[in-house]
Amino acid sequence: MAPNSSLSSSLSIKLCFTFMLAFLALSATAKPRPPCKEKKLTLYAQDIAVGAPNATNMIVAGPGNWTFGTIIVVEDRVTERVSNNSRLVGKLQGFYVTASRDSQSVNIYVSLAFTTGAFNGSTLEIQGRSLKLAKVREYAIIGGTGKFRFATGYVTFETIFLDQTTLYNIERVNLTVVYGCY
Repeated sequence: MAPNSSLSSSLSIKLCFTFMLAFLALSATAKPRPPCKEKKLTLYAQDIAVGAPNATNMIVAGPGNWTFGTIIVVEDRVTERVSNNSRLVGKLQGFYVTASRDSQSVNIYVSLAFTTGAFNGSTLEIQGRSLKLAKVREYAIIGGTGKFRFATGYVTFETIFLDQTTLYNIERVNLTVVYGCY
């Protein structure tokens, strides 16, 4: 019985070695991944605060006044330039949740949905924590669709104009996106 056992063991080792070589050969000839693309964009979100006529955000749940537990739904126009009349690029659509008891920070979950131009029909998914009084806020780009499939990166929002009377403000949106390397 011993000779058959050693023959069987030797055959198993040879078969494993053959399969490993075949796998390595196939792996070496596999199609390489496409190189990653990086895109930097500067856009402008046109925001009309809760309570203003034609508001682009609305409190939908919670105690209100941006206090702990408040949920705000948002749909801001996103334009190519600072002017509200500049070419529409897309919309920021999603929601904010006031998730700190001191009401000084909110968590945002928004999609930047492109509606015109080279990225028409594509989206970028943005989320993160925002300190309400910070001039510049940074969030993660956690995914995308269309031309931005499998996107990653970061985005900063900076308040560059605020009219306390009309509750209208403009946010400069700087995006750094890596995509296309899946």
